[in-house]
Amino acid sequence: MPITWFLHVKAHEEWIHHFNSLEKQEIALHGYEHGTSSSYEHIINNIQQGKQIMTDAGLIPKGFCVPYAIWNKSLGDVLATFNFKYSSEFTLGYDTTPFHPIHNDHQHPTLQIPIHPICTGSLNRLNVPESEMGHYFKKVLNAKVKHIQNVIFYHHPMQKGTHLWKRIFEEVNKLGLATLTFTEIADFWAHRKE
Repeated sequence: MPITWFLHVKAHEEWIHHFNSLEKQEIALHGYEHGTSSSYEHIINNIQQGKQIMTDAGLIPKGFCVPYAIWNKSLGDVLATFNFKYSSEFTLGYDTTPFHPIHNDHQHPTLQIPIHPICTGSLNRLNVPESEMGHYFKKVLNAKVKHIQNVIFYHHPMQKGTHLWKRIFEEVNKLGLATLTFTEIADFWAHRKE
C-alpha cells in the first residue's frame, strides 16, 4: 500500500540512503531536528538542513509536516519559500478536505492536507488497550466511508499498535478504497482546482 513517510532526518541521517529502496512509498520531510518553533529563522534552517541531506541522498521531498503538527504564520511563510506541494498540520485543520490556510486575509500557497488527529500514541498515553484502539480506528474508517469523506490516519512506527494498521489496511483493500500518497492527493486537488 502506498504510504507517505515524514522523515525526521537527524534520527536517520547515518542510513538515510536506505529509504531509496522503499517501493511505491513517498518520503517527505519532517524537519532535520524534531521540534517546533515560531521563529522564521529557526524553521527555515531546520527545513533547509533536512531537505539538503535528503536531496544529497537522492530523496526529493515534495511535502512537509512540522513535528507536533503545530502550524503558525512563520511556518506558512517559510513553506511558501520552499514550494512544497503540501503540508499537513492537524492543529490548523483536521478531518476535512484539503485547503489553503488564510491568515490576516492572506492565503498561503502551500496546500494543507488534513489528517485524523488521533494516533495510537495519543490513545496509549490515555492507557487505551490495543484492542480498543483497533475498534476506534475501524469505527472512524467506517464512519468516514459512510459519509464519503477522506480517510487519512497517521502513526509513528516506534509507538505501540503498529500491527493494528495491517488490519486497517486489509479493511481498506476489502472496501476497494483508493490508496494515495500525500503527493497524489495534492496533485488531485491541484487538478480539481484548475
